[in-house]
Amino acid sequence: MAKKILINVEPKESRVAVMEGGRLVDFFVESKDARQLVGNIYKGKVTAVVPGIGAAFVDVGLEKNGFLYVMDVTGALEELDDELVSEKEPAHRGKFQSIEEKLKVNDTVMVQVVKEPFGKKGVRLTTHISLPGKHLVLMPGEHRVGISRRIDDKADRARIRSILEKLKIPEGIGLIVRTAGEKAELREFERDLRYLIKLWTRISQSSPKLPTPYLIHEERDLVIRMLRDVFVDDVECAYIDSREEFKKALRFMDYFSSDLKRKLIYYREEIPLFEKMGVEAEIEKLYKRQVNLKSGGYIIIEQTESLVSVDVNTGKFIGHPGKLRKSLEETAFVVNKESAVEIARQIRLRNLGGIIVIDFIDLDSKDYQRKVLNIFHEALKEDKAKIKFYPFSDLGLVEMTRERRRRSIESMFYGQCPYCQGRGHVKSSATLANEALRKLKHHLNKNKSRKITLLVHQELYDKLVKEYWRFIKEIEKRYHARIEIKSAPHLHIEEIKLQ
Repeated sequence: MAKKILINVEPKESRVAVMEGGRLVDFFVESKDARQLVGNIYKGKVTAVVPGIGAAFVDVGLEKNGFLYVMDVTGALEELDDELVSEKEPAHRGKFQSIEEKLKVNDTVMVQVVKEPFGKKGVRLTTHISLPGKHLVLMPGEHRVGISRRIDDKADRARIRSILEKLKIPEGIGLIVRTAGEKAELREFERDLRYLIKLWTRISQSSPKLPTPYLIHEERDLVIRMLRDVFVDDVECAYIDSREEFKKALRFMDYFSSDLKRKLIYYREEIPLFEKMGVEAEIEKLYKRQVNLKSGGYIIIEQTESLVSVDVNTGKFIGHPGKLRKSLEETAFVVNKESAVEIARQIRLRNLGGIIVIDFIDLDSKDYQRKVLNIFHEALKEDKAKIKFYPFSDLGLVEMTRERRRRSIESMFYGQCPYCQGRGHVKSSATLANEALRKLKHHLNKNKSRKITLLVHQELYDKLVKEYWRFIKEIEKRYHARIEIKSAPHLHIEEIKLQ
């Protein structure tokens, strides 16, 4: 089905929605005040080398030092294709070296961000620089030329190989043909290569003259990245609701892919673009724990710092109407099939990463389990992130890992709750009322106060006055003190103050 790209630009935020068959299949967002760091190239200084974990910490001028693992200095690039035009090995391939042999404290290094900061961790870095163009990725210091694994048609691969052999690739430069280059011609590859070589020349020549730390090269903003990475031949059109961004997009496409320029459309209607296309309601669902399925079942998605759990439930679904009631196993199979497709979609839309554990409805049949896994596997093929998943465990769980390079949608839009401090719950009013009684007794044991004022949130105030007044009077009598309770709406719901 043809895809449409919708680009909404606000004063402080840009959003991109990818629609396929009228359904949201990808969503990206970027704040002007918090641009993404992945792809940025820095001149940094090594601040610590830690042999125990085979890594170094590098100051690149960010809030936290970046993390540079030894394999990101000496290891092979996973992105390289097995089917290569040139088989010559790069000079740095060979005997493994420890981090102490590669780096010393105060060494100056050129590094690129490959993973955003997460939790208490800083950015993850690599010395293997890669510069993406529209059709090619240039890799300085490499000697191999490869083709994206996602281009699986043998005829296309053969055609691309013959074109690459005609390219004049400088010594010490590696290339990967991106998925977007599947139908590209020689002139488009040449244009891409000229731009990327010029960009790398500027970066490499300017680096020695710059102070440390320093941002040498900043990755493109969201709008241009999407036009570069997502806007390919199978896209029907791309709408942009900002005149300024539309003009910028035209200039970009004019240079990199003029054939697609005619598919760019400036959206100028009064009704907001996302509202007109029915996207706003779909995006709102991405912030909810529960995702309802057409069958009546639903899935629950819970995110923690270390993993994501997904729970599948039958909900209202009890079988197909008009037919004999199906067995529990068949009912579970129907909901699991539908949820497998939706879970893959939600993982991609919400940009969930790390360890993901999925609790499908229990299936005893190995045949049903295999069919659900096959459906899930097919749905995951649409995801460009690196994914690995495993069969049903003995507990009936499916475990998977997904590359986490950028923050999830939830973490971008939600901060820690000031009430529950990220727990997801607050103490009940009954629990807090008992805590208040204990605090009163503790204070009166330590101090010979004749009068004490208890300041609490309004909800706790109501609980104490209506249900706990008798116990407060008993404390007054026991300690010969007068206790006054006051409502303080500005207090945290769990905060209890004594005066």
